[in-house]
Amino acid sequence: MNSCTICMKEDIIDEDIYTTDCNHIFCKQCLDDWFKRGNKSCPLCRSEINIYKHKDENYKLIIYERNIEIQRNEINLNDARILRALINTDVVTRSLVYQNFRLRFFTFFMTLGFFFFLNTCINYSSEYDKLNDKYETCMNENNNMTTELSECINLNDMKGNYISIYNGKTLVRCFYPEQLYYTCFN
Repeated sequence: MNSCTICMKEDIIDEDIYTTDCNHIFCKQCLDDWFKRGNKSCPLCRSEINIYKHKDENYKLIIYERNIEIQRNEINLNDARILRALINTDVVTRSLVYQNFRLRFFTFFMTLGFFFFLNTCINYSSEYDKLNDKYETCMNENNNMTTELSECINLNDMKGNYISIYNGKTLVRCFYPEQLYYTCFN
């Protein structure tokens, strides 16, 4: 039973068996594809193949090498010529090329806008923290001044009213002298 180690096909018929000079067995299709890619070595052991056997006949391996860089440049030039011709003649292709350009342009500016927005959010966040710190400092100083003021004023001598004020967190009871009370609430 013969099997190809490239495609893992088992029970290869005798007409499709290739044997390399290193005694590895492959199917005809797989080894032909291997040679068409410009390979001169065995796919398994990587030893150079000079002769391979097919139906008890020896074949000498001769691979015509073409400069790959020249071939790639020719393909690129041919592709560029074909693309230019399509752009100039075909309305659909021209439309796709311009849409591709617009999509790249749009993606670039959307990315730029996203980073600008992110930067702005970070700056506003740091500004919010600074303003919150100033607010807390101001509230602490206000409480300190209220305490000092209440210590300075003799409440027994003054006439006035107590007013309850809700500052958003707690209910505060404040004393207002009578003169200020009538000035503010009449």
